[in-house]
Amino acid sequence: NEYNGSASGNSFEEAAVQALSEVVERHVCSIITHEKLSTPTIKLNTIKDPVARELLTKFQGLNIELVLKDFSLDLGIPTVGAIAWDPSTFPSSSEIVYTAGTAPDPQRAVIRALTEVAQLAGDFDREGEYIESGLPKFSSLDEASYVLDKAVQVSVESMPNCSSENFRLEVEWLCKALADIGSKAYLVDITHPELAVPAAYAVIPGNHFRDRTRNLDVAFHCARLIDSIEHPQKALSILTAIDDLYPERYDTAFYTGHAHEQLGDYAEALKWYNKSFMLNPSPGEVASIYCHRGVCYKELENFTRAIEELERARDSNPELKEIHNLLGYCFYRAGEHVKAIEAFEQAISIDPGSAIDYANIASNLRKLDIKDAAIRWYEMALDLDPDLSWARDKMQELKAVS
Repeated sequence: NEYNGSASGNSFEEAAVQALSEVVERHVCSIITHEKLSTPTIKLNTIKDPVARELLTKFQGLNIELVLKDFSLDLGIPTVGAIAWDPSTFPSSSEIVYTAGTAPDPQRAVIRALTEVAQLAGDFDREGEYIESGLPKFSSLDEASYVLDKAVQVSVESMPNCSSENFRLEVEWLCKALADIGSKAYLVDITHPELAVPAAYAVIPGNHFRDRTRNLDVAFHCARLIDSIEHPQKALSILTAIDDLYPERYDTAFYTGHAHEQLGDYAEALKWYNKSFMLNPSPGEVASIYCHRGVCYKELENFTRAIEELERARDSNPELKEIHNLLGYCFYRAGEHVKAIEAFEQAISIDPGSAIDYANIASNLRKLDIKDAAIRWYEMALDLDPDLSWARDKMQELKAVS
């Protein structure tokens, strides 16, 4: 699937080890999350690698609560899960950080997991939020109870080990571990001829990444692939052929609607999105369908109806930043500037680095004639993205009349 990993290294073999490890990590994390599996807890006193010990000492010195888990499952490749929080700042100004690391050597997997925690958490004392990837974010320790379960404890030495001082051997042993459970790994050399930095792309058919790769089949992948071609009219003819072979599918209807949306035929797109709803879409796709219906109504300048659809999308999946951004735009066009600001704030809470949403808040403050605050928000936007020339122009206009 398209979420399989790419990596670079000092050699192709080193890059291949990194890429395979990434794919394995995402797969086991997906299974553990989907099935809410309780996995063995790693006894910290069994970790002997000096770098790993030093990292553990740093966490302990700051009184950070840290639990390491054996996420290896039955793959025969070591993956370490890590969940950490600072009792002195959580939940008021920090988050539970939950991540994982995979490597041929379990001690190296520990190091990867710990450095990833540090990377995501910052100093455990900030309001900014990290963006989840392969594992979910927990808002409370109760939500994480299945991860924190310590009924089974293991030593790090008991974990599988595919390590060698030779990267080529590590590649072979990783692939053998996968073959032992019926999986086959493919490696593609994606080294750029001019950069000449060794890079690899790993594919392991059947592996998962969260829920994005579940309950999918040939028809879905065909429809999705066709949706990515440059010419929507050509996509429509192929989607019609797919519909003839696999009739009455919500995904084919959805991508047909999207092709019409790309052509600017929003009324026709809405018909197909409505049909997609009638064909029982999977729960994970409902928000996307509502969102695209909202986009169509936005383009038709029916902002009241667009807001209704986008609010349904938000209620179905409040974690999609694009929904909040679109809602903010529609509220802005409808003259509801306070609601627009609230929507853009939600977008920023999901992606704190979204400069455009800071600028959008500034534009709504400008409409409300709150000039000083508008200038500050434009400045924050430009700090994040100095290339937002329109935001700079609006800010200069405000400063000229302040």
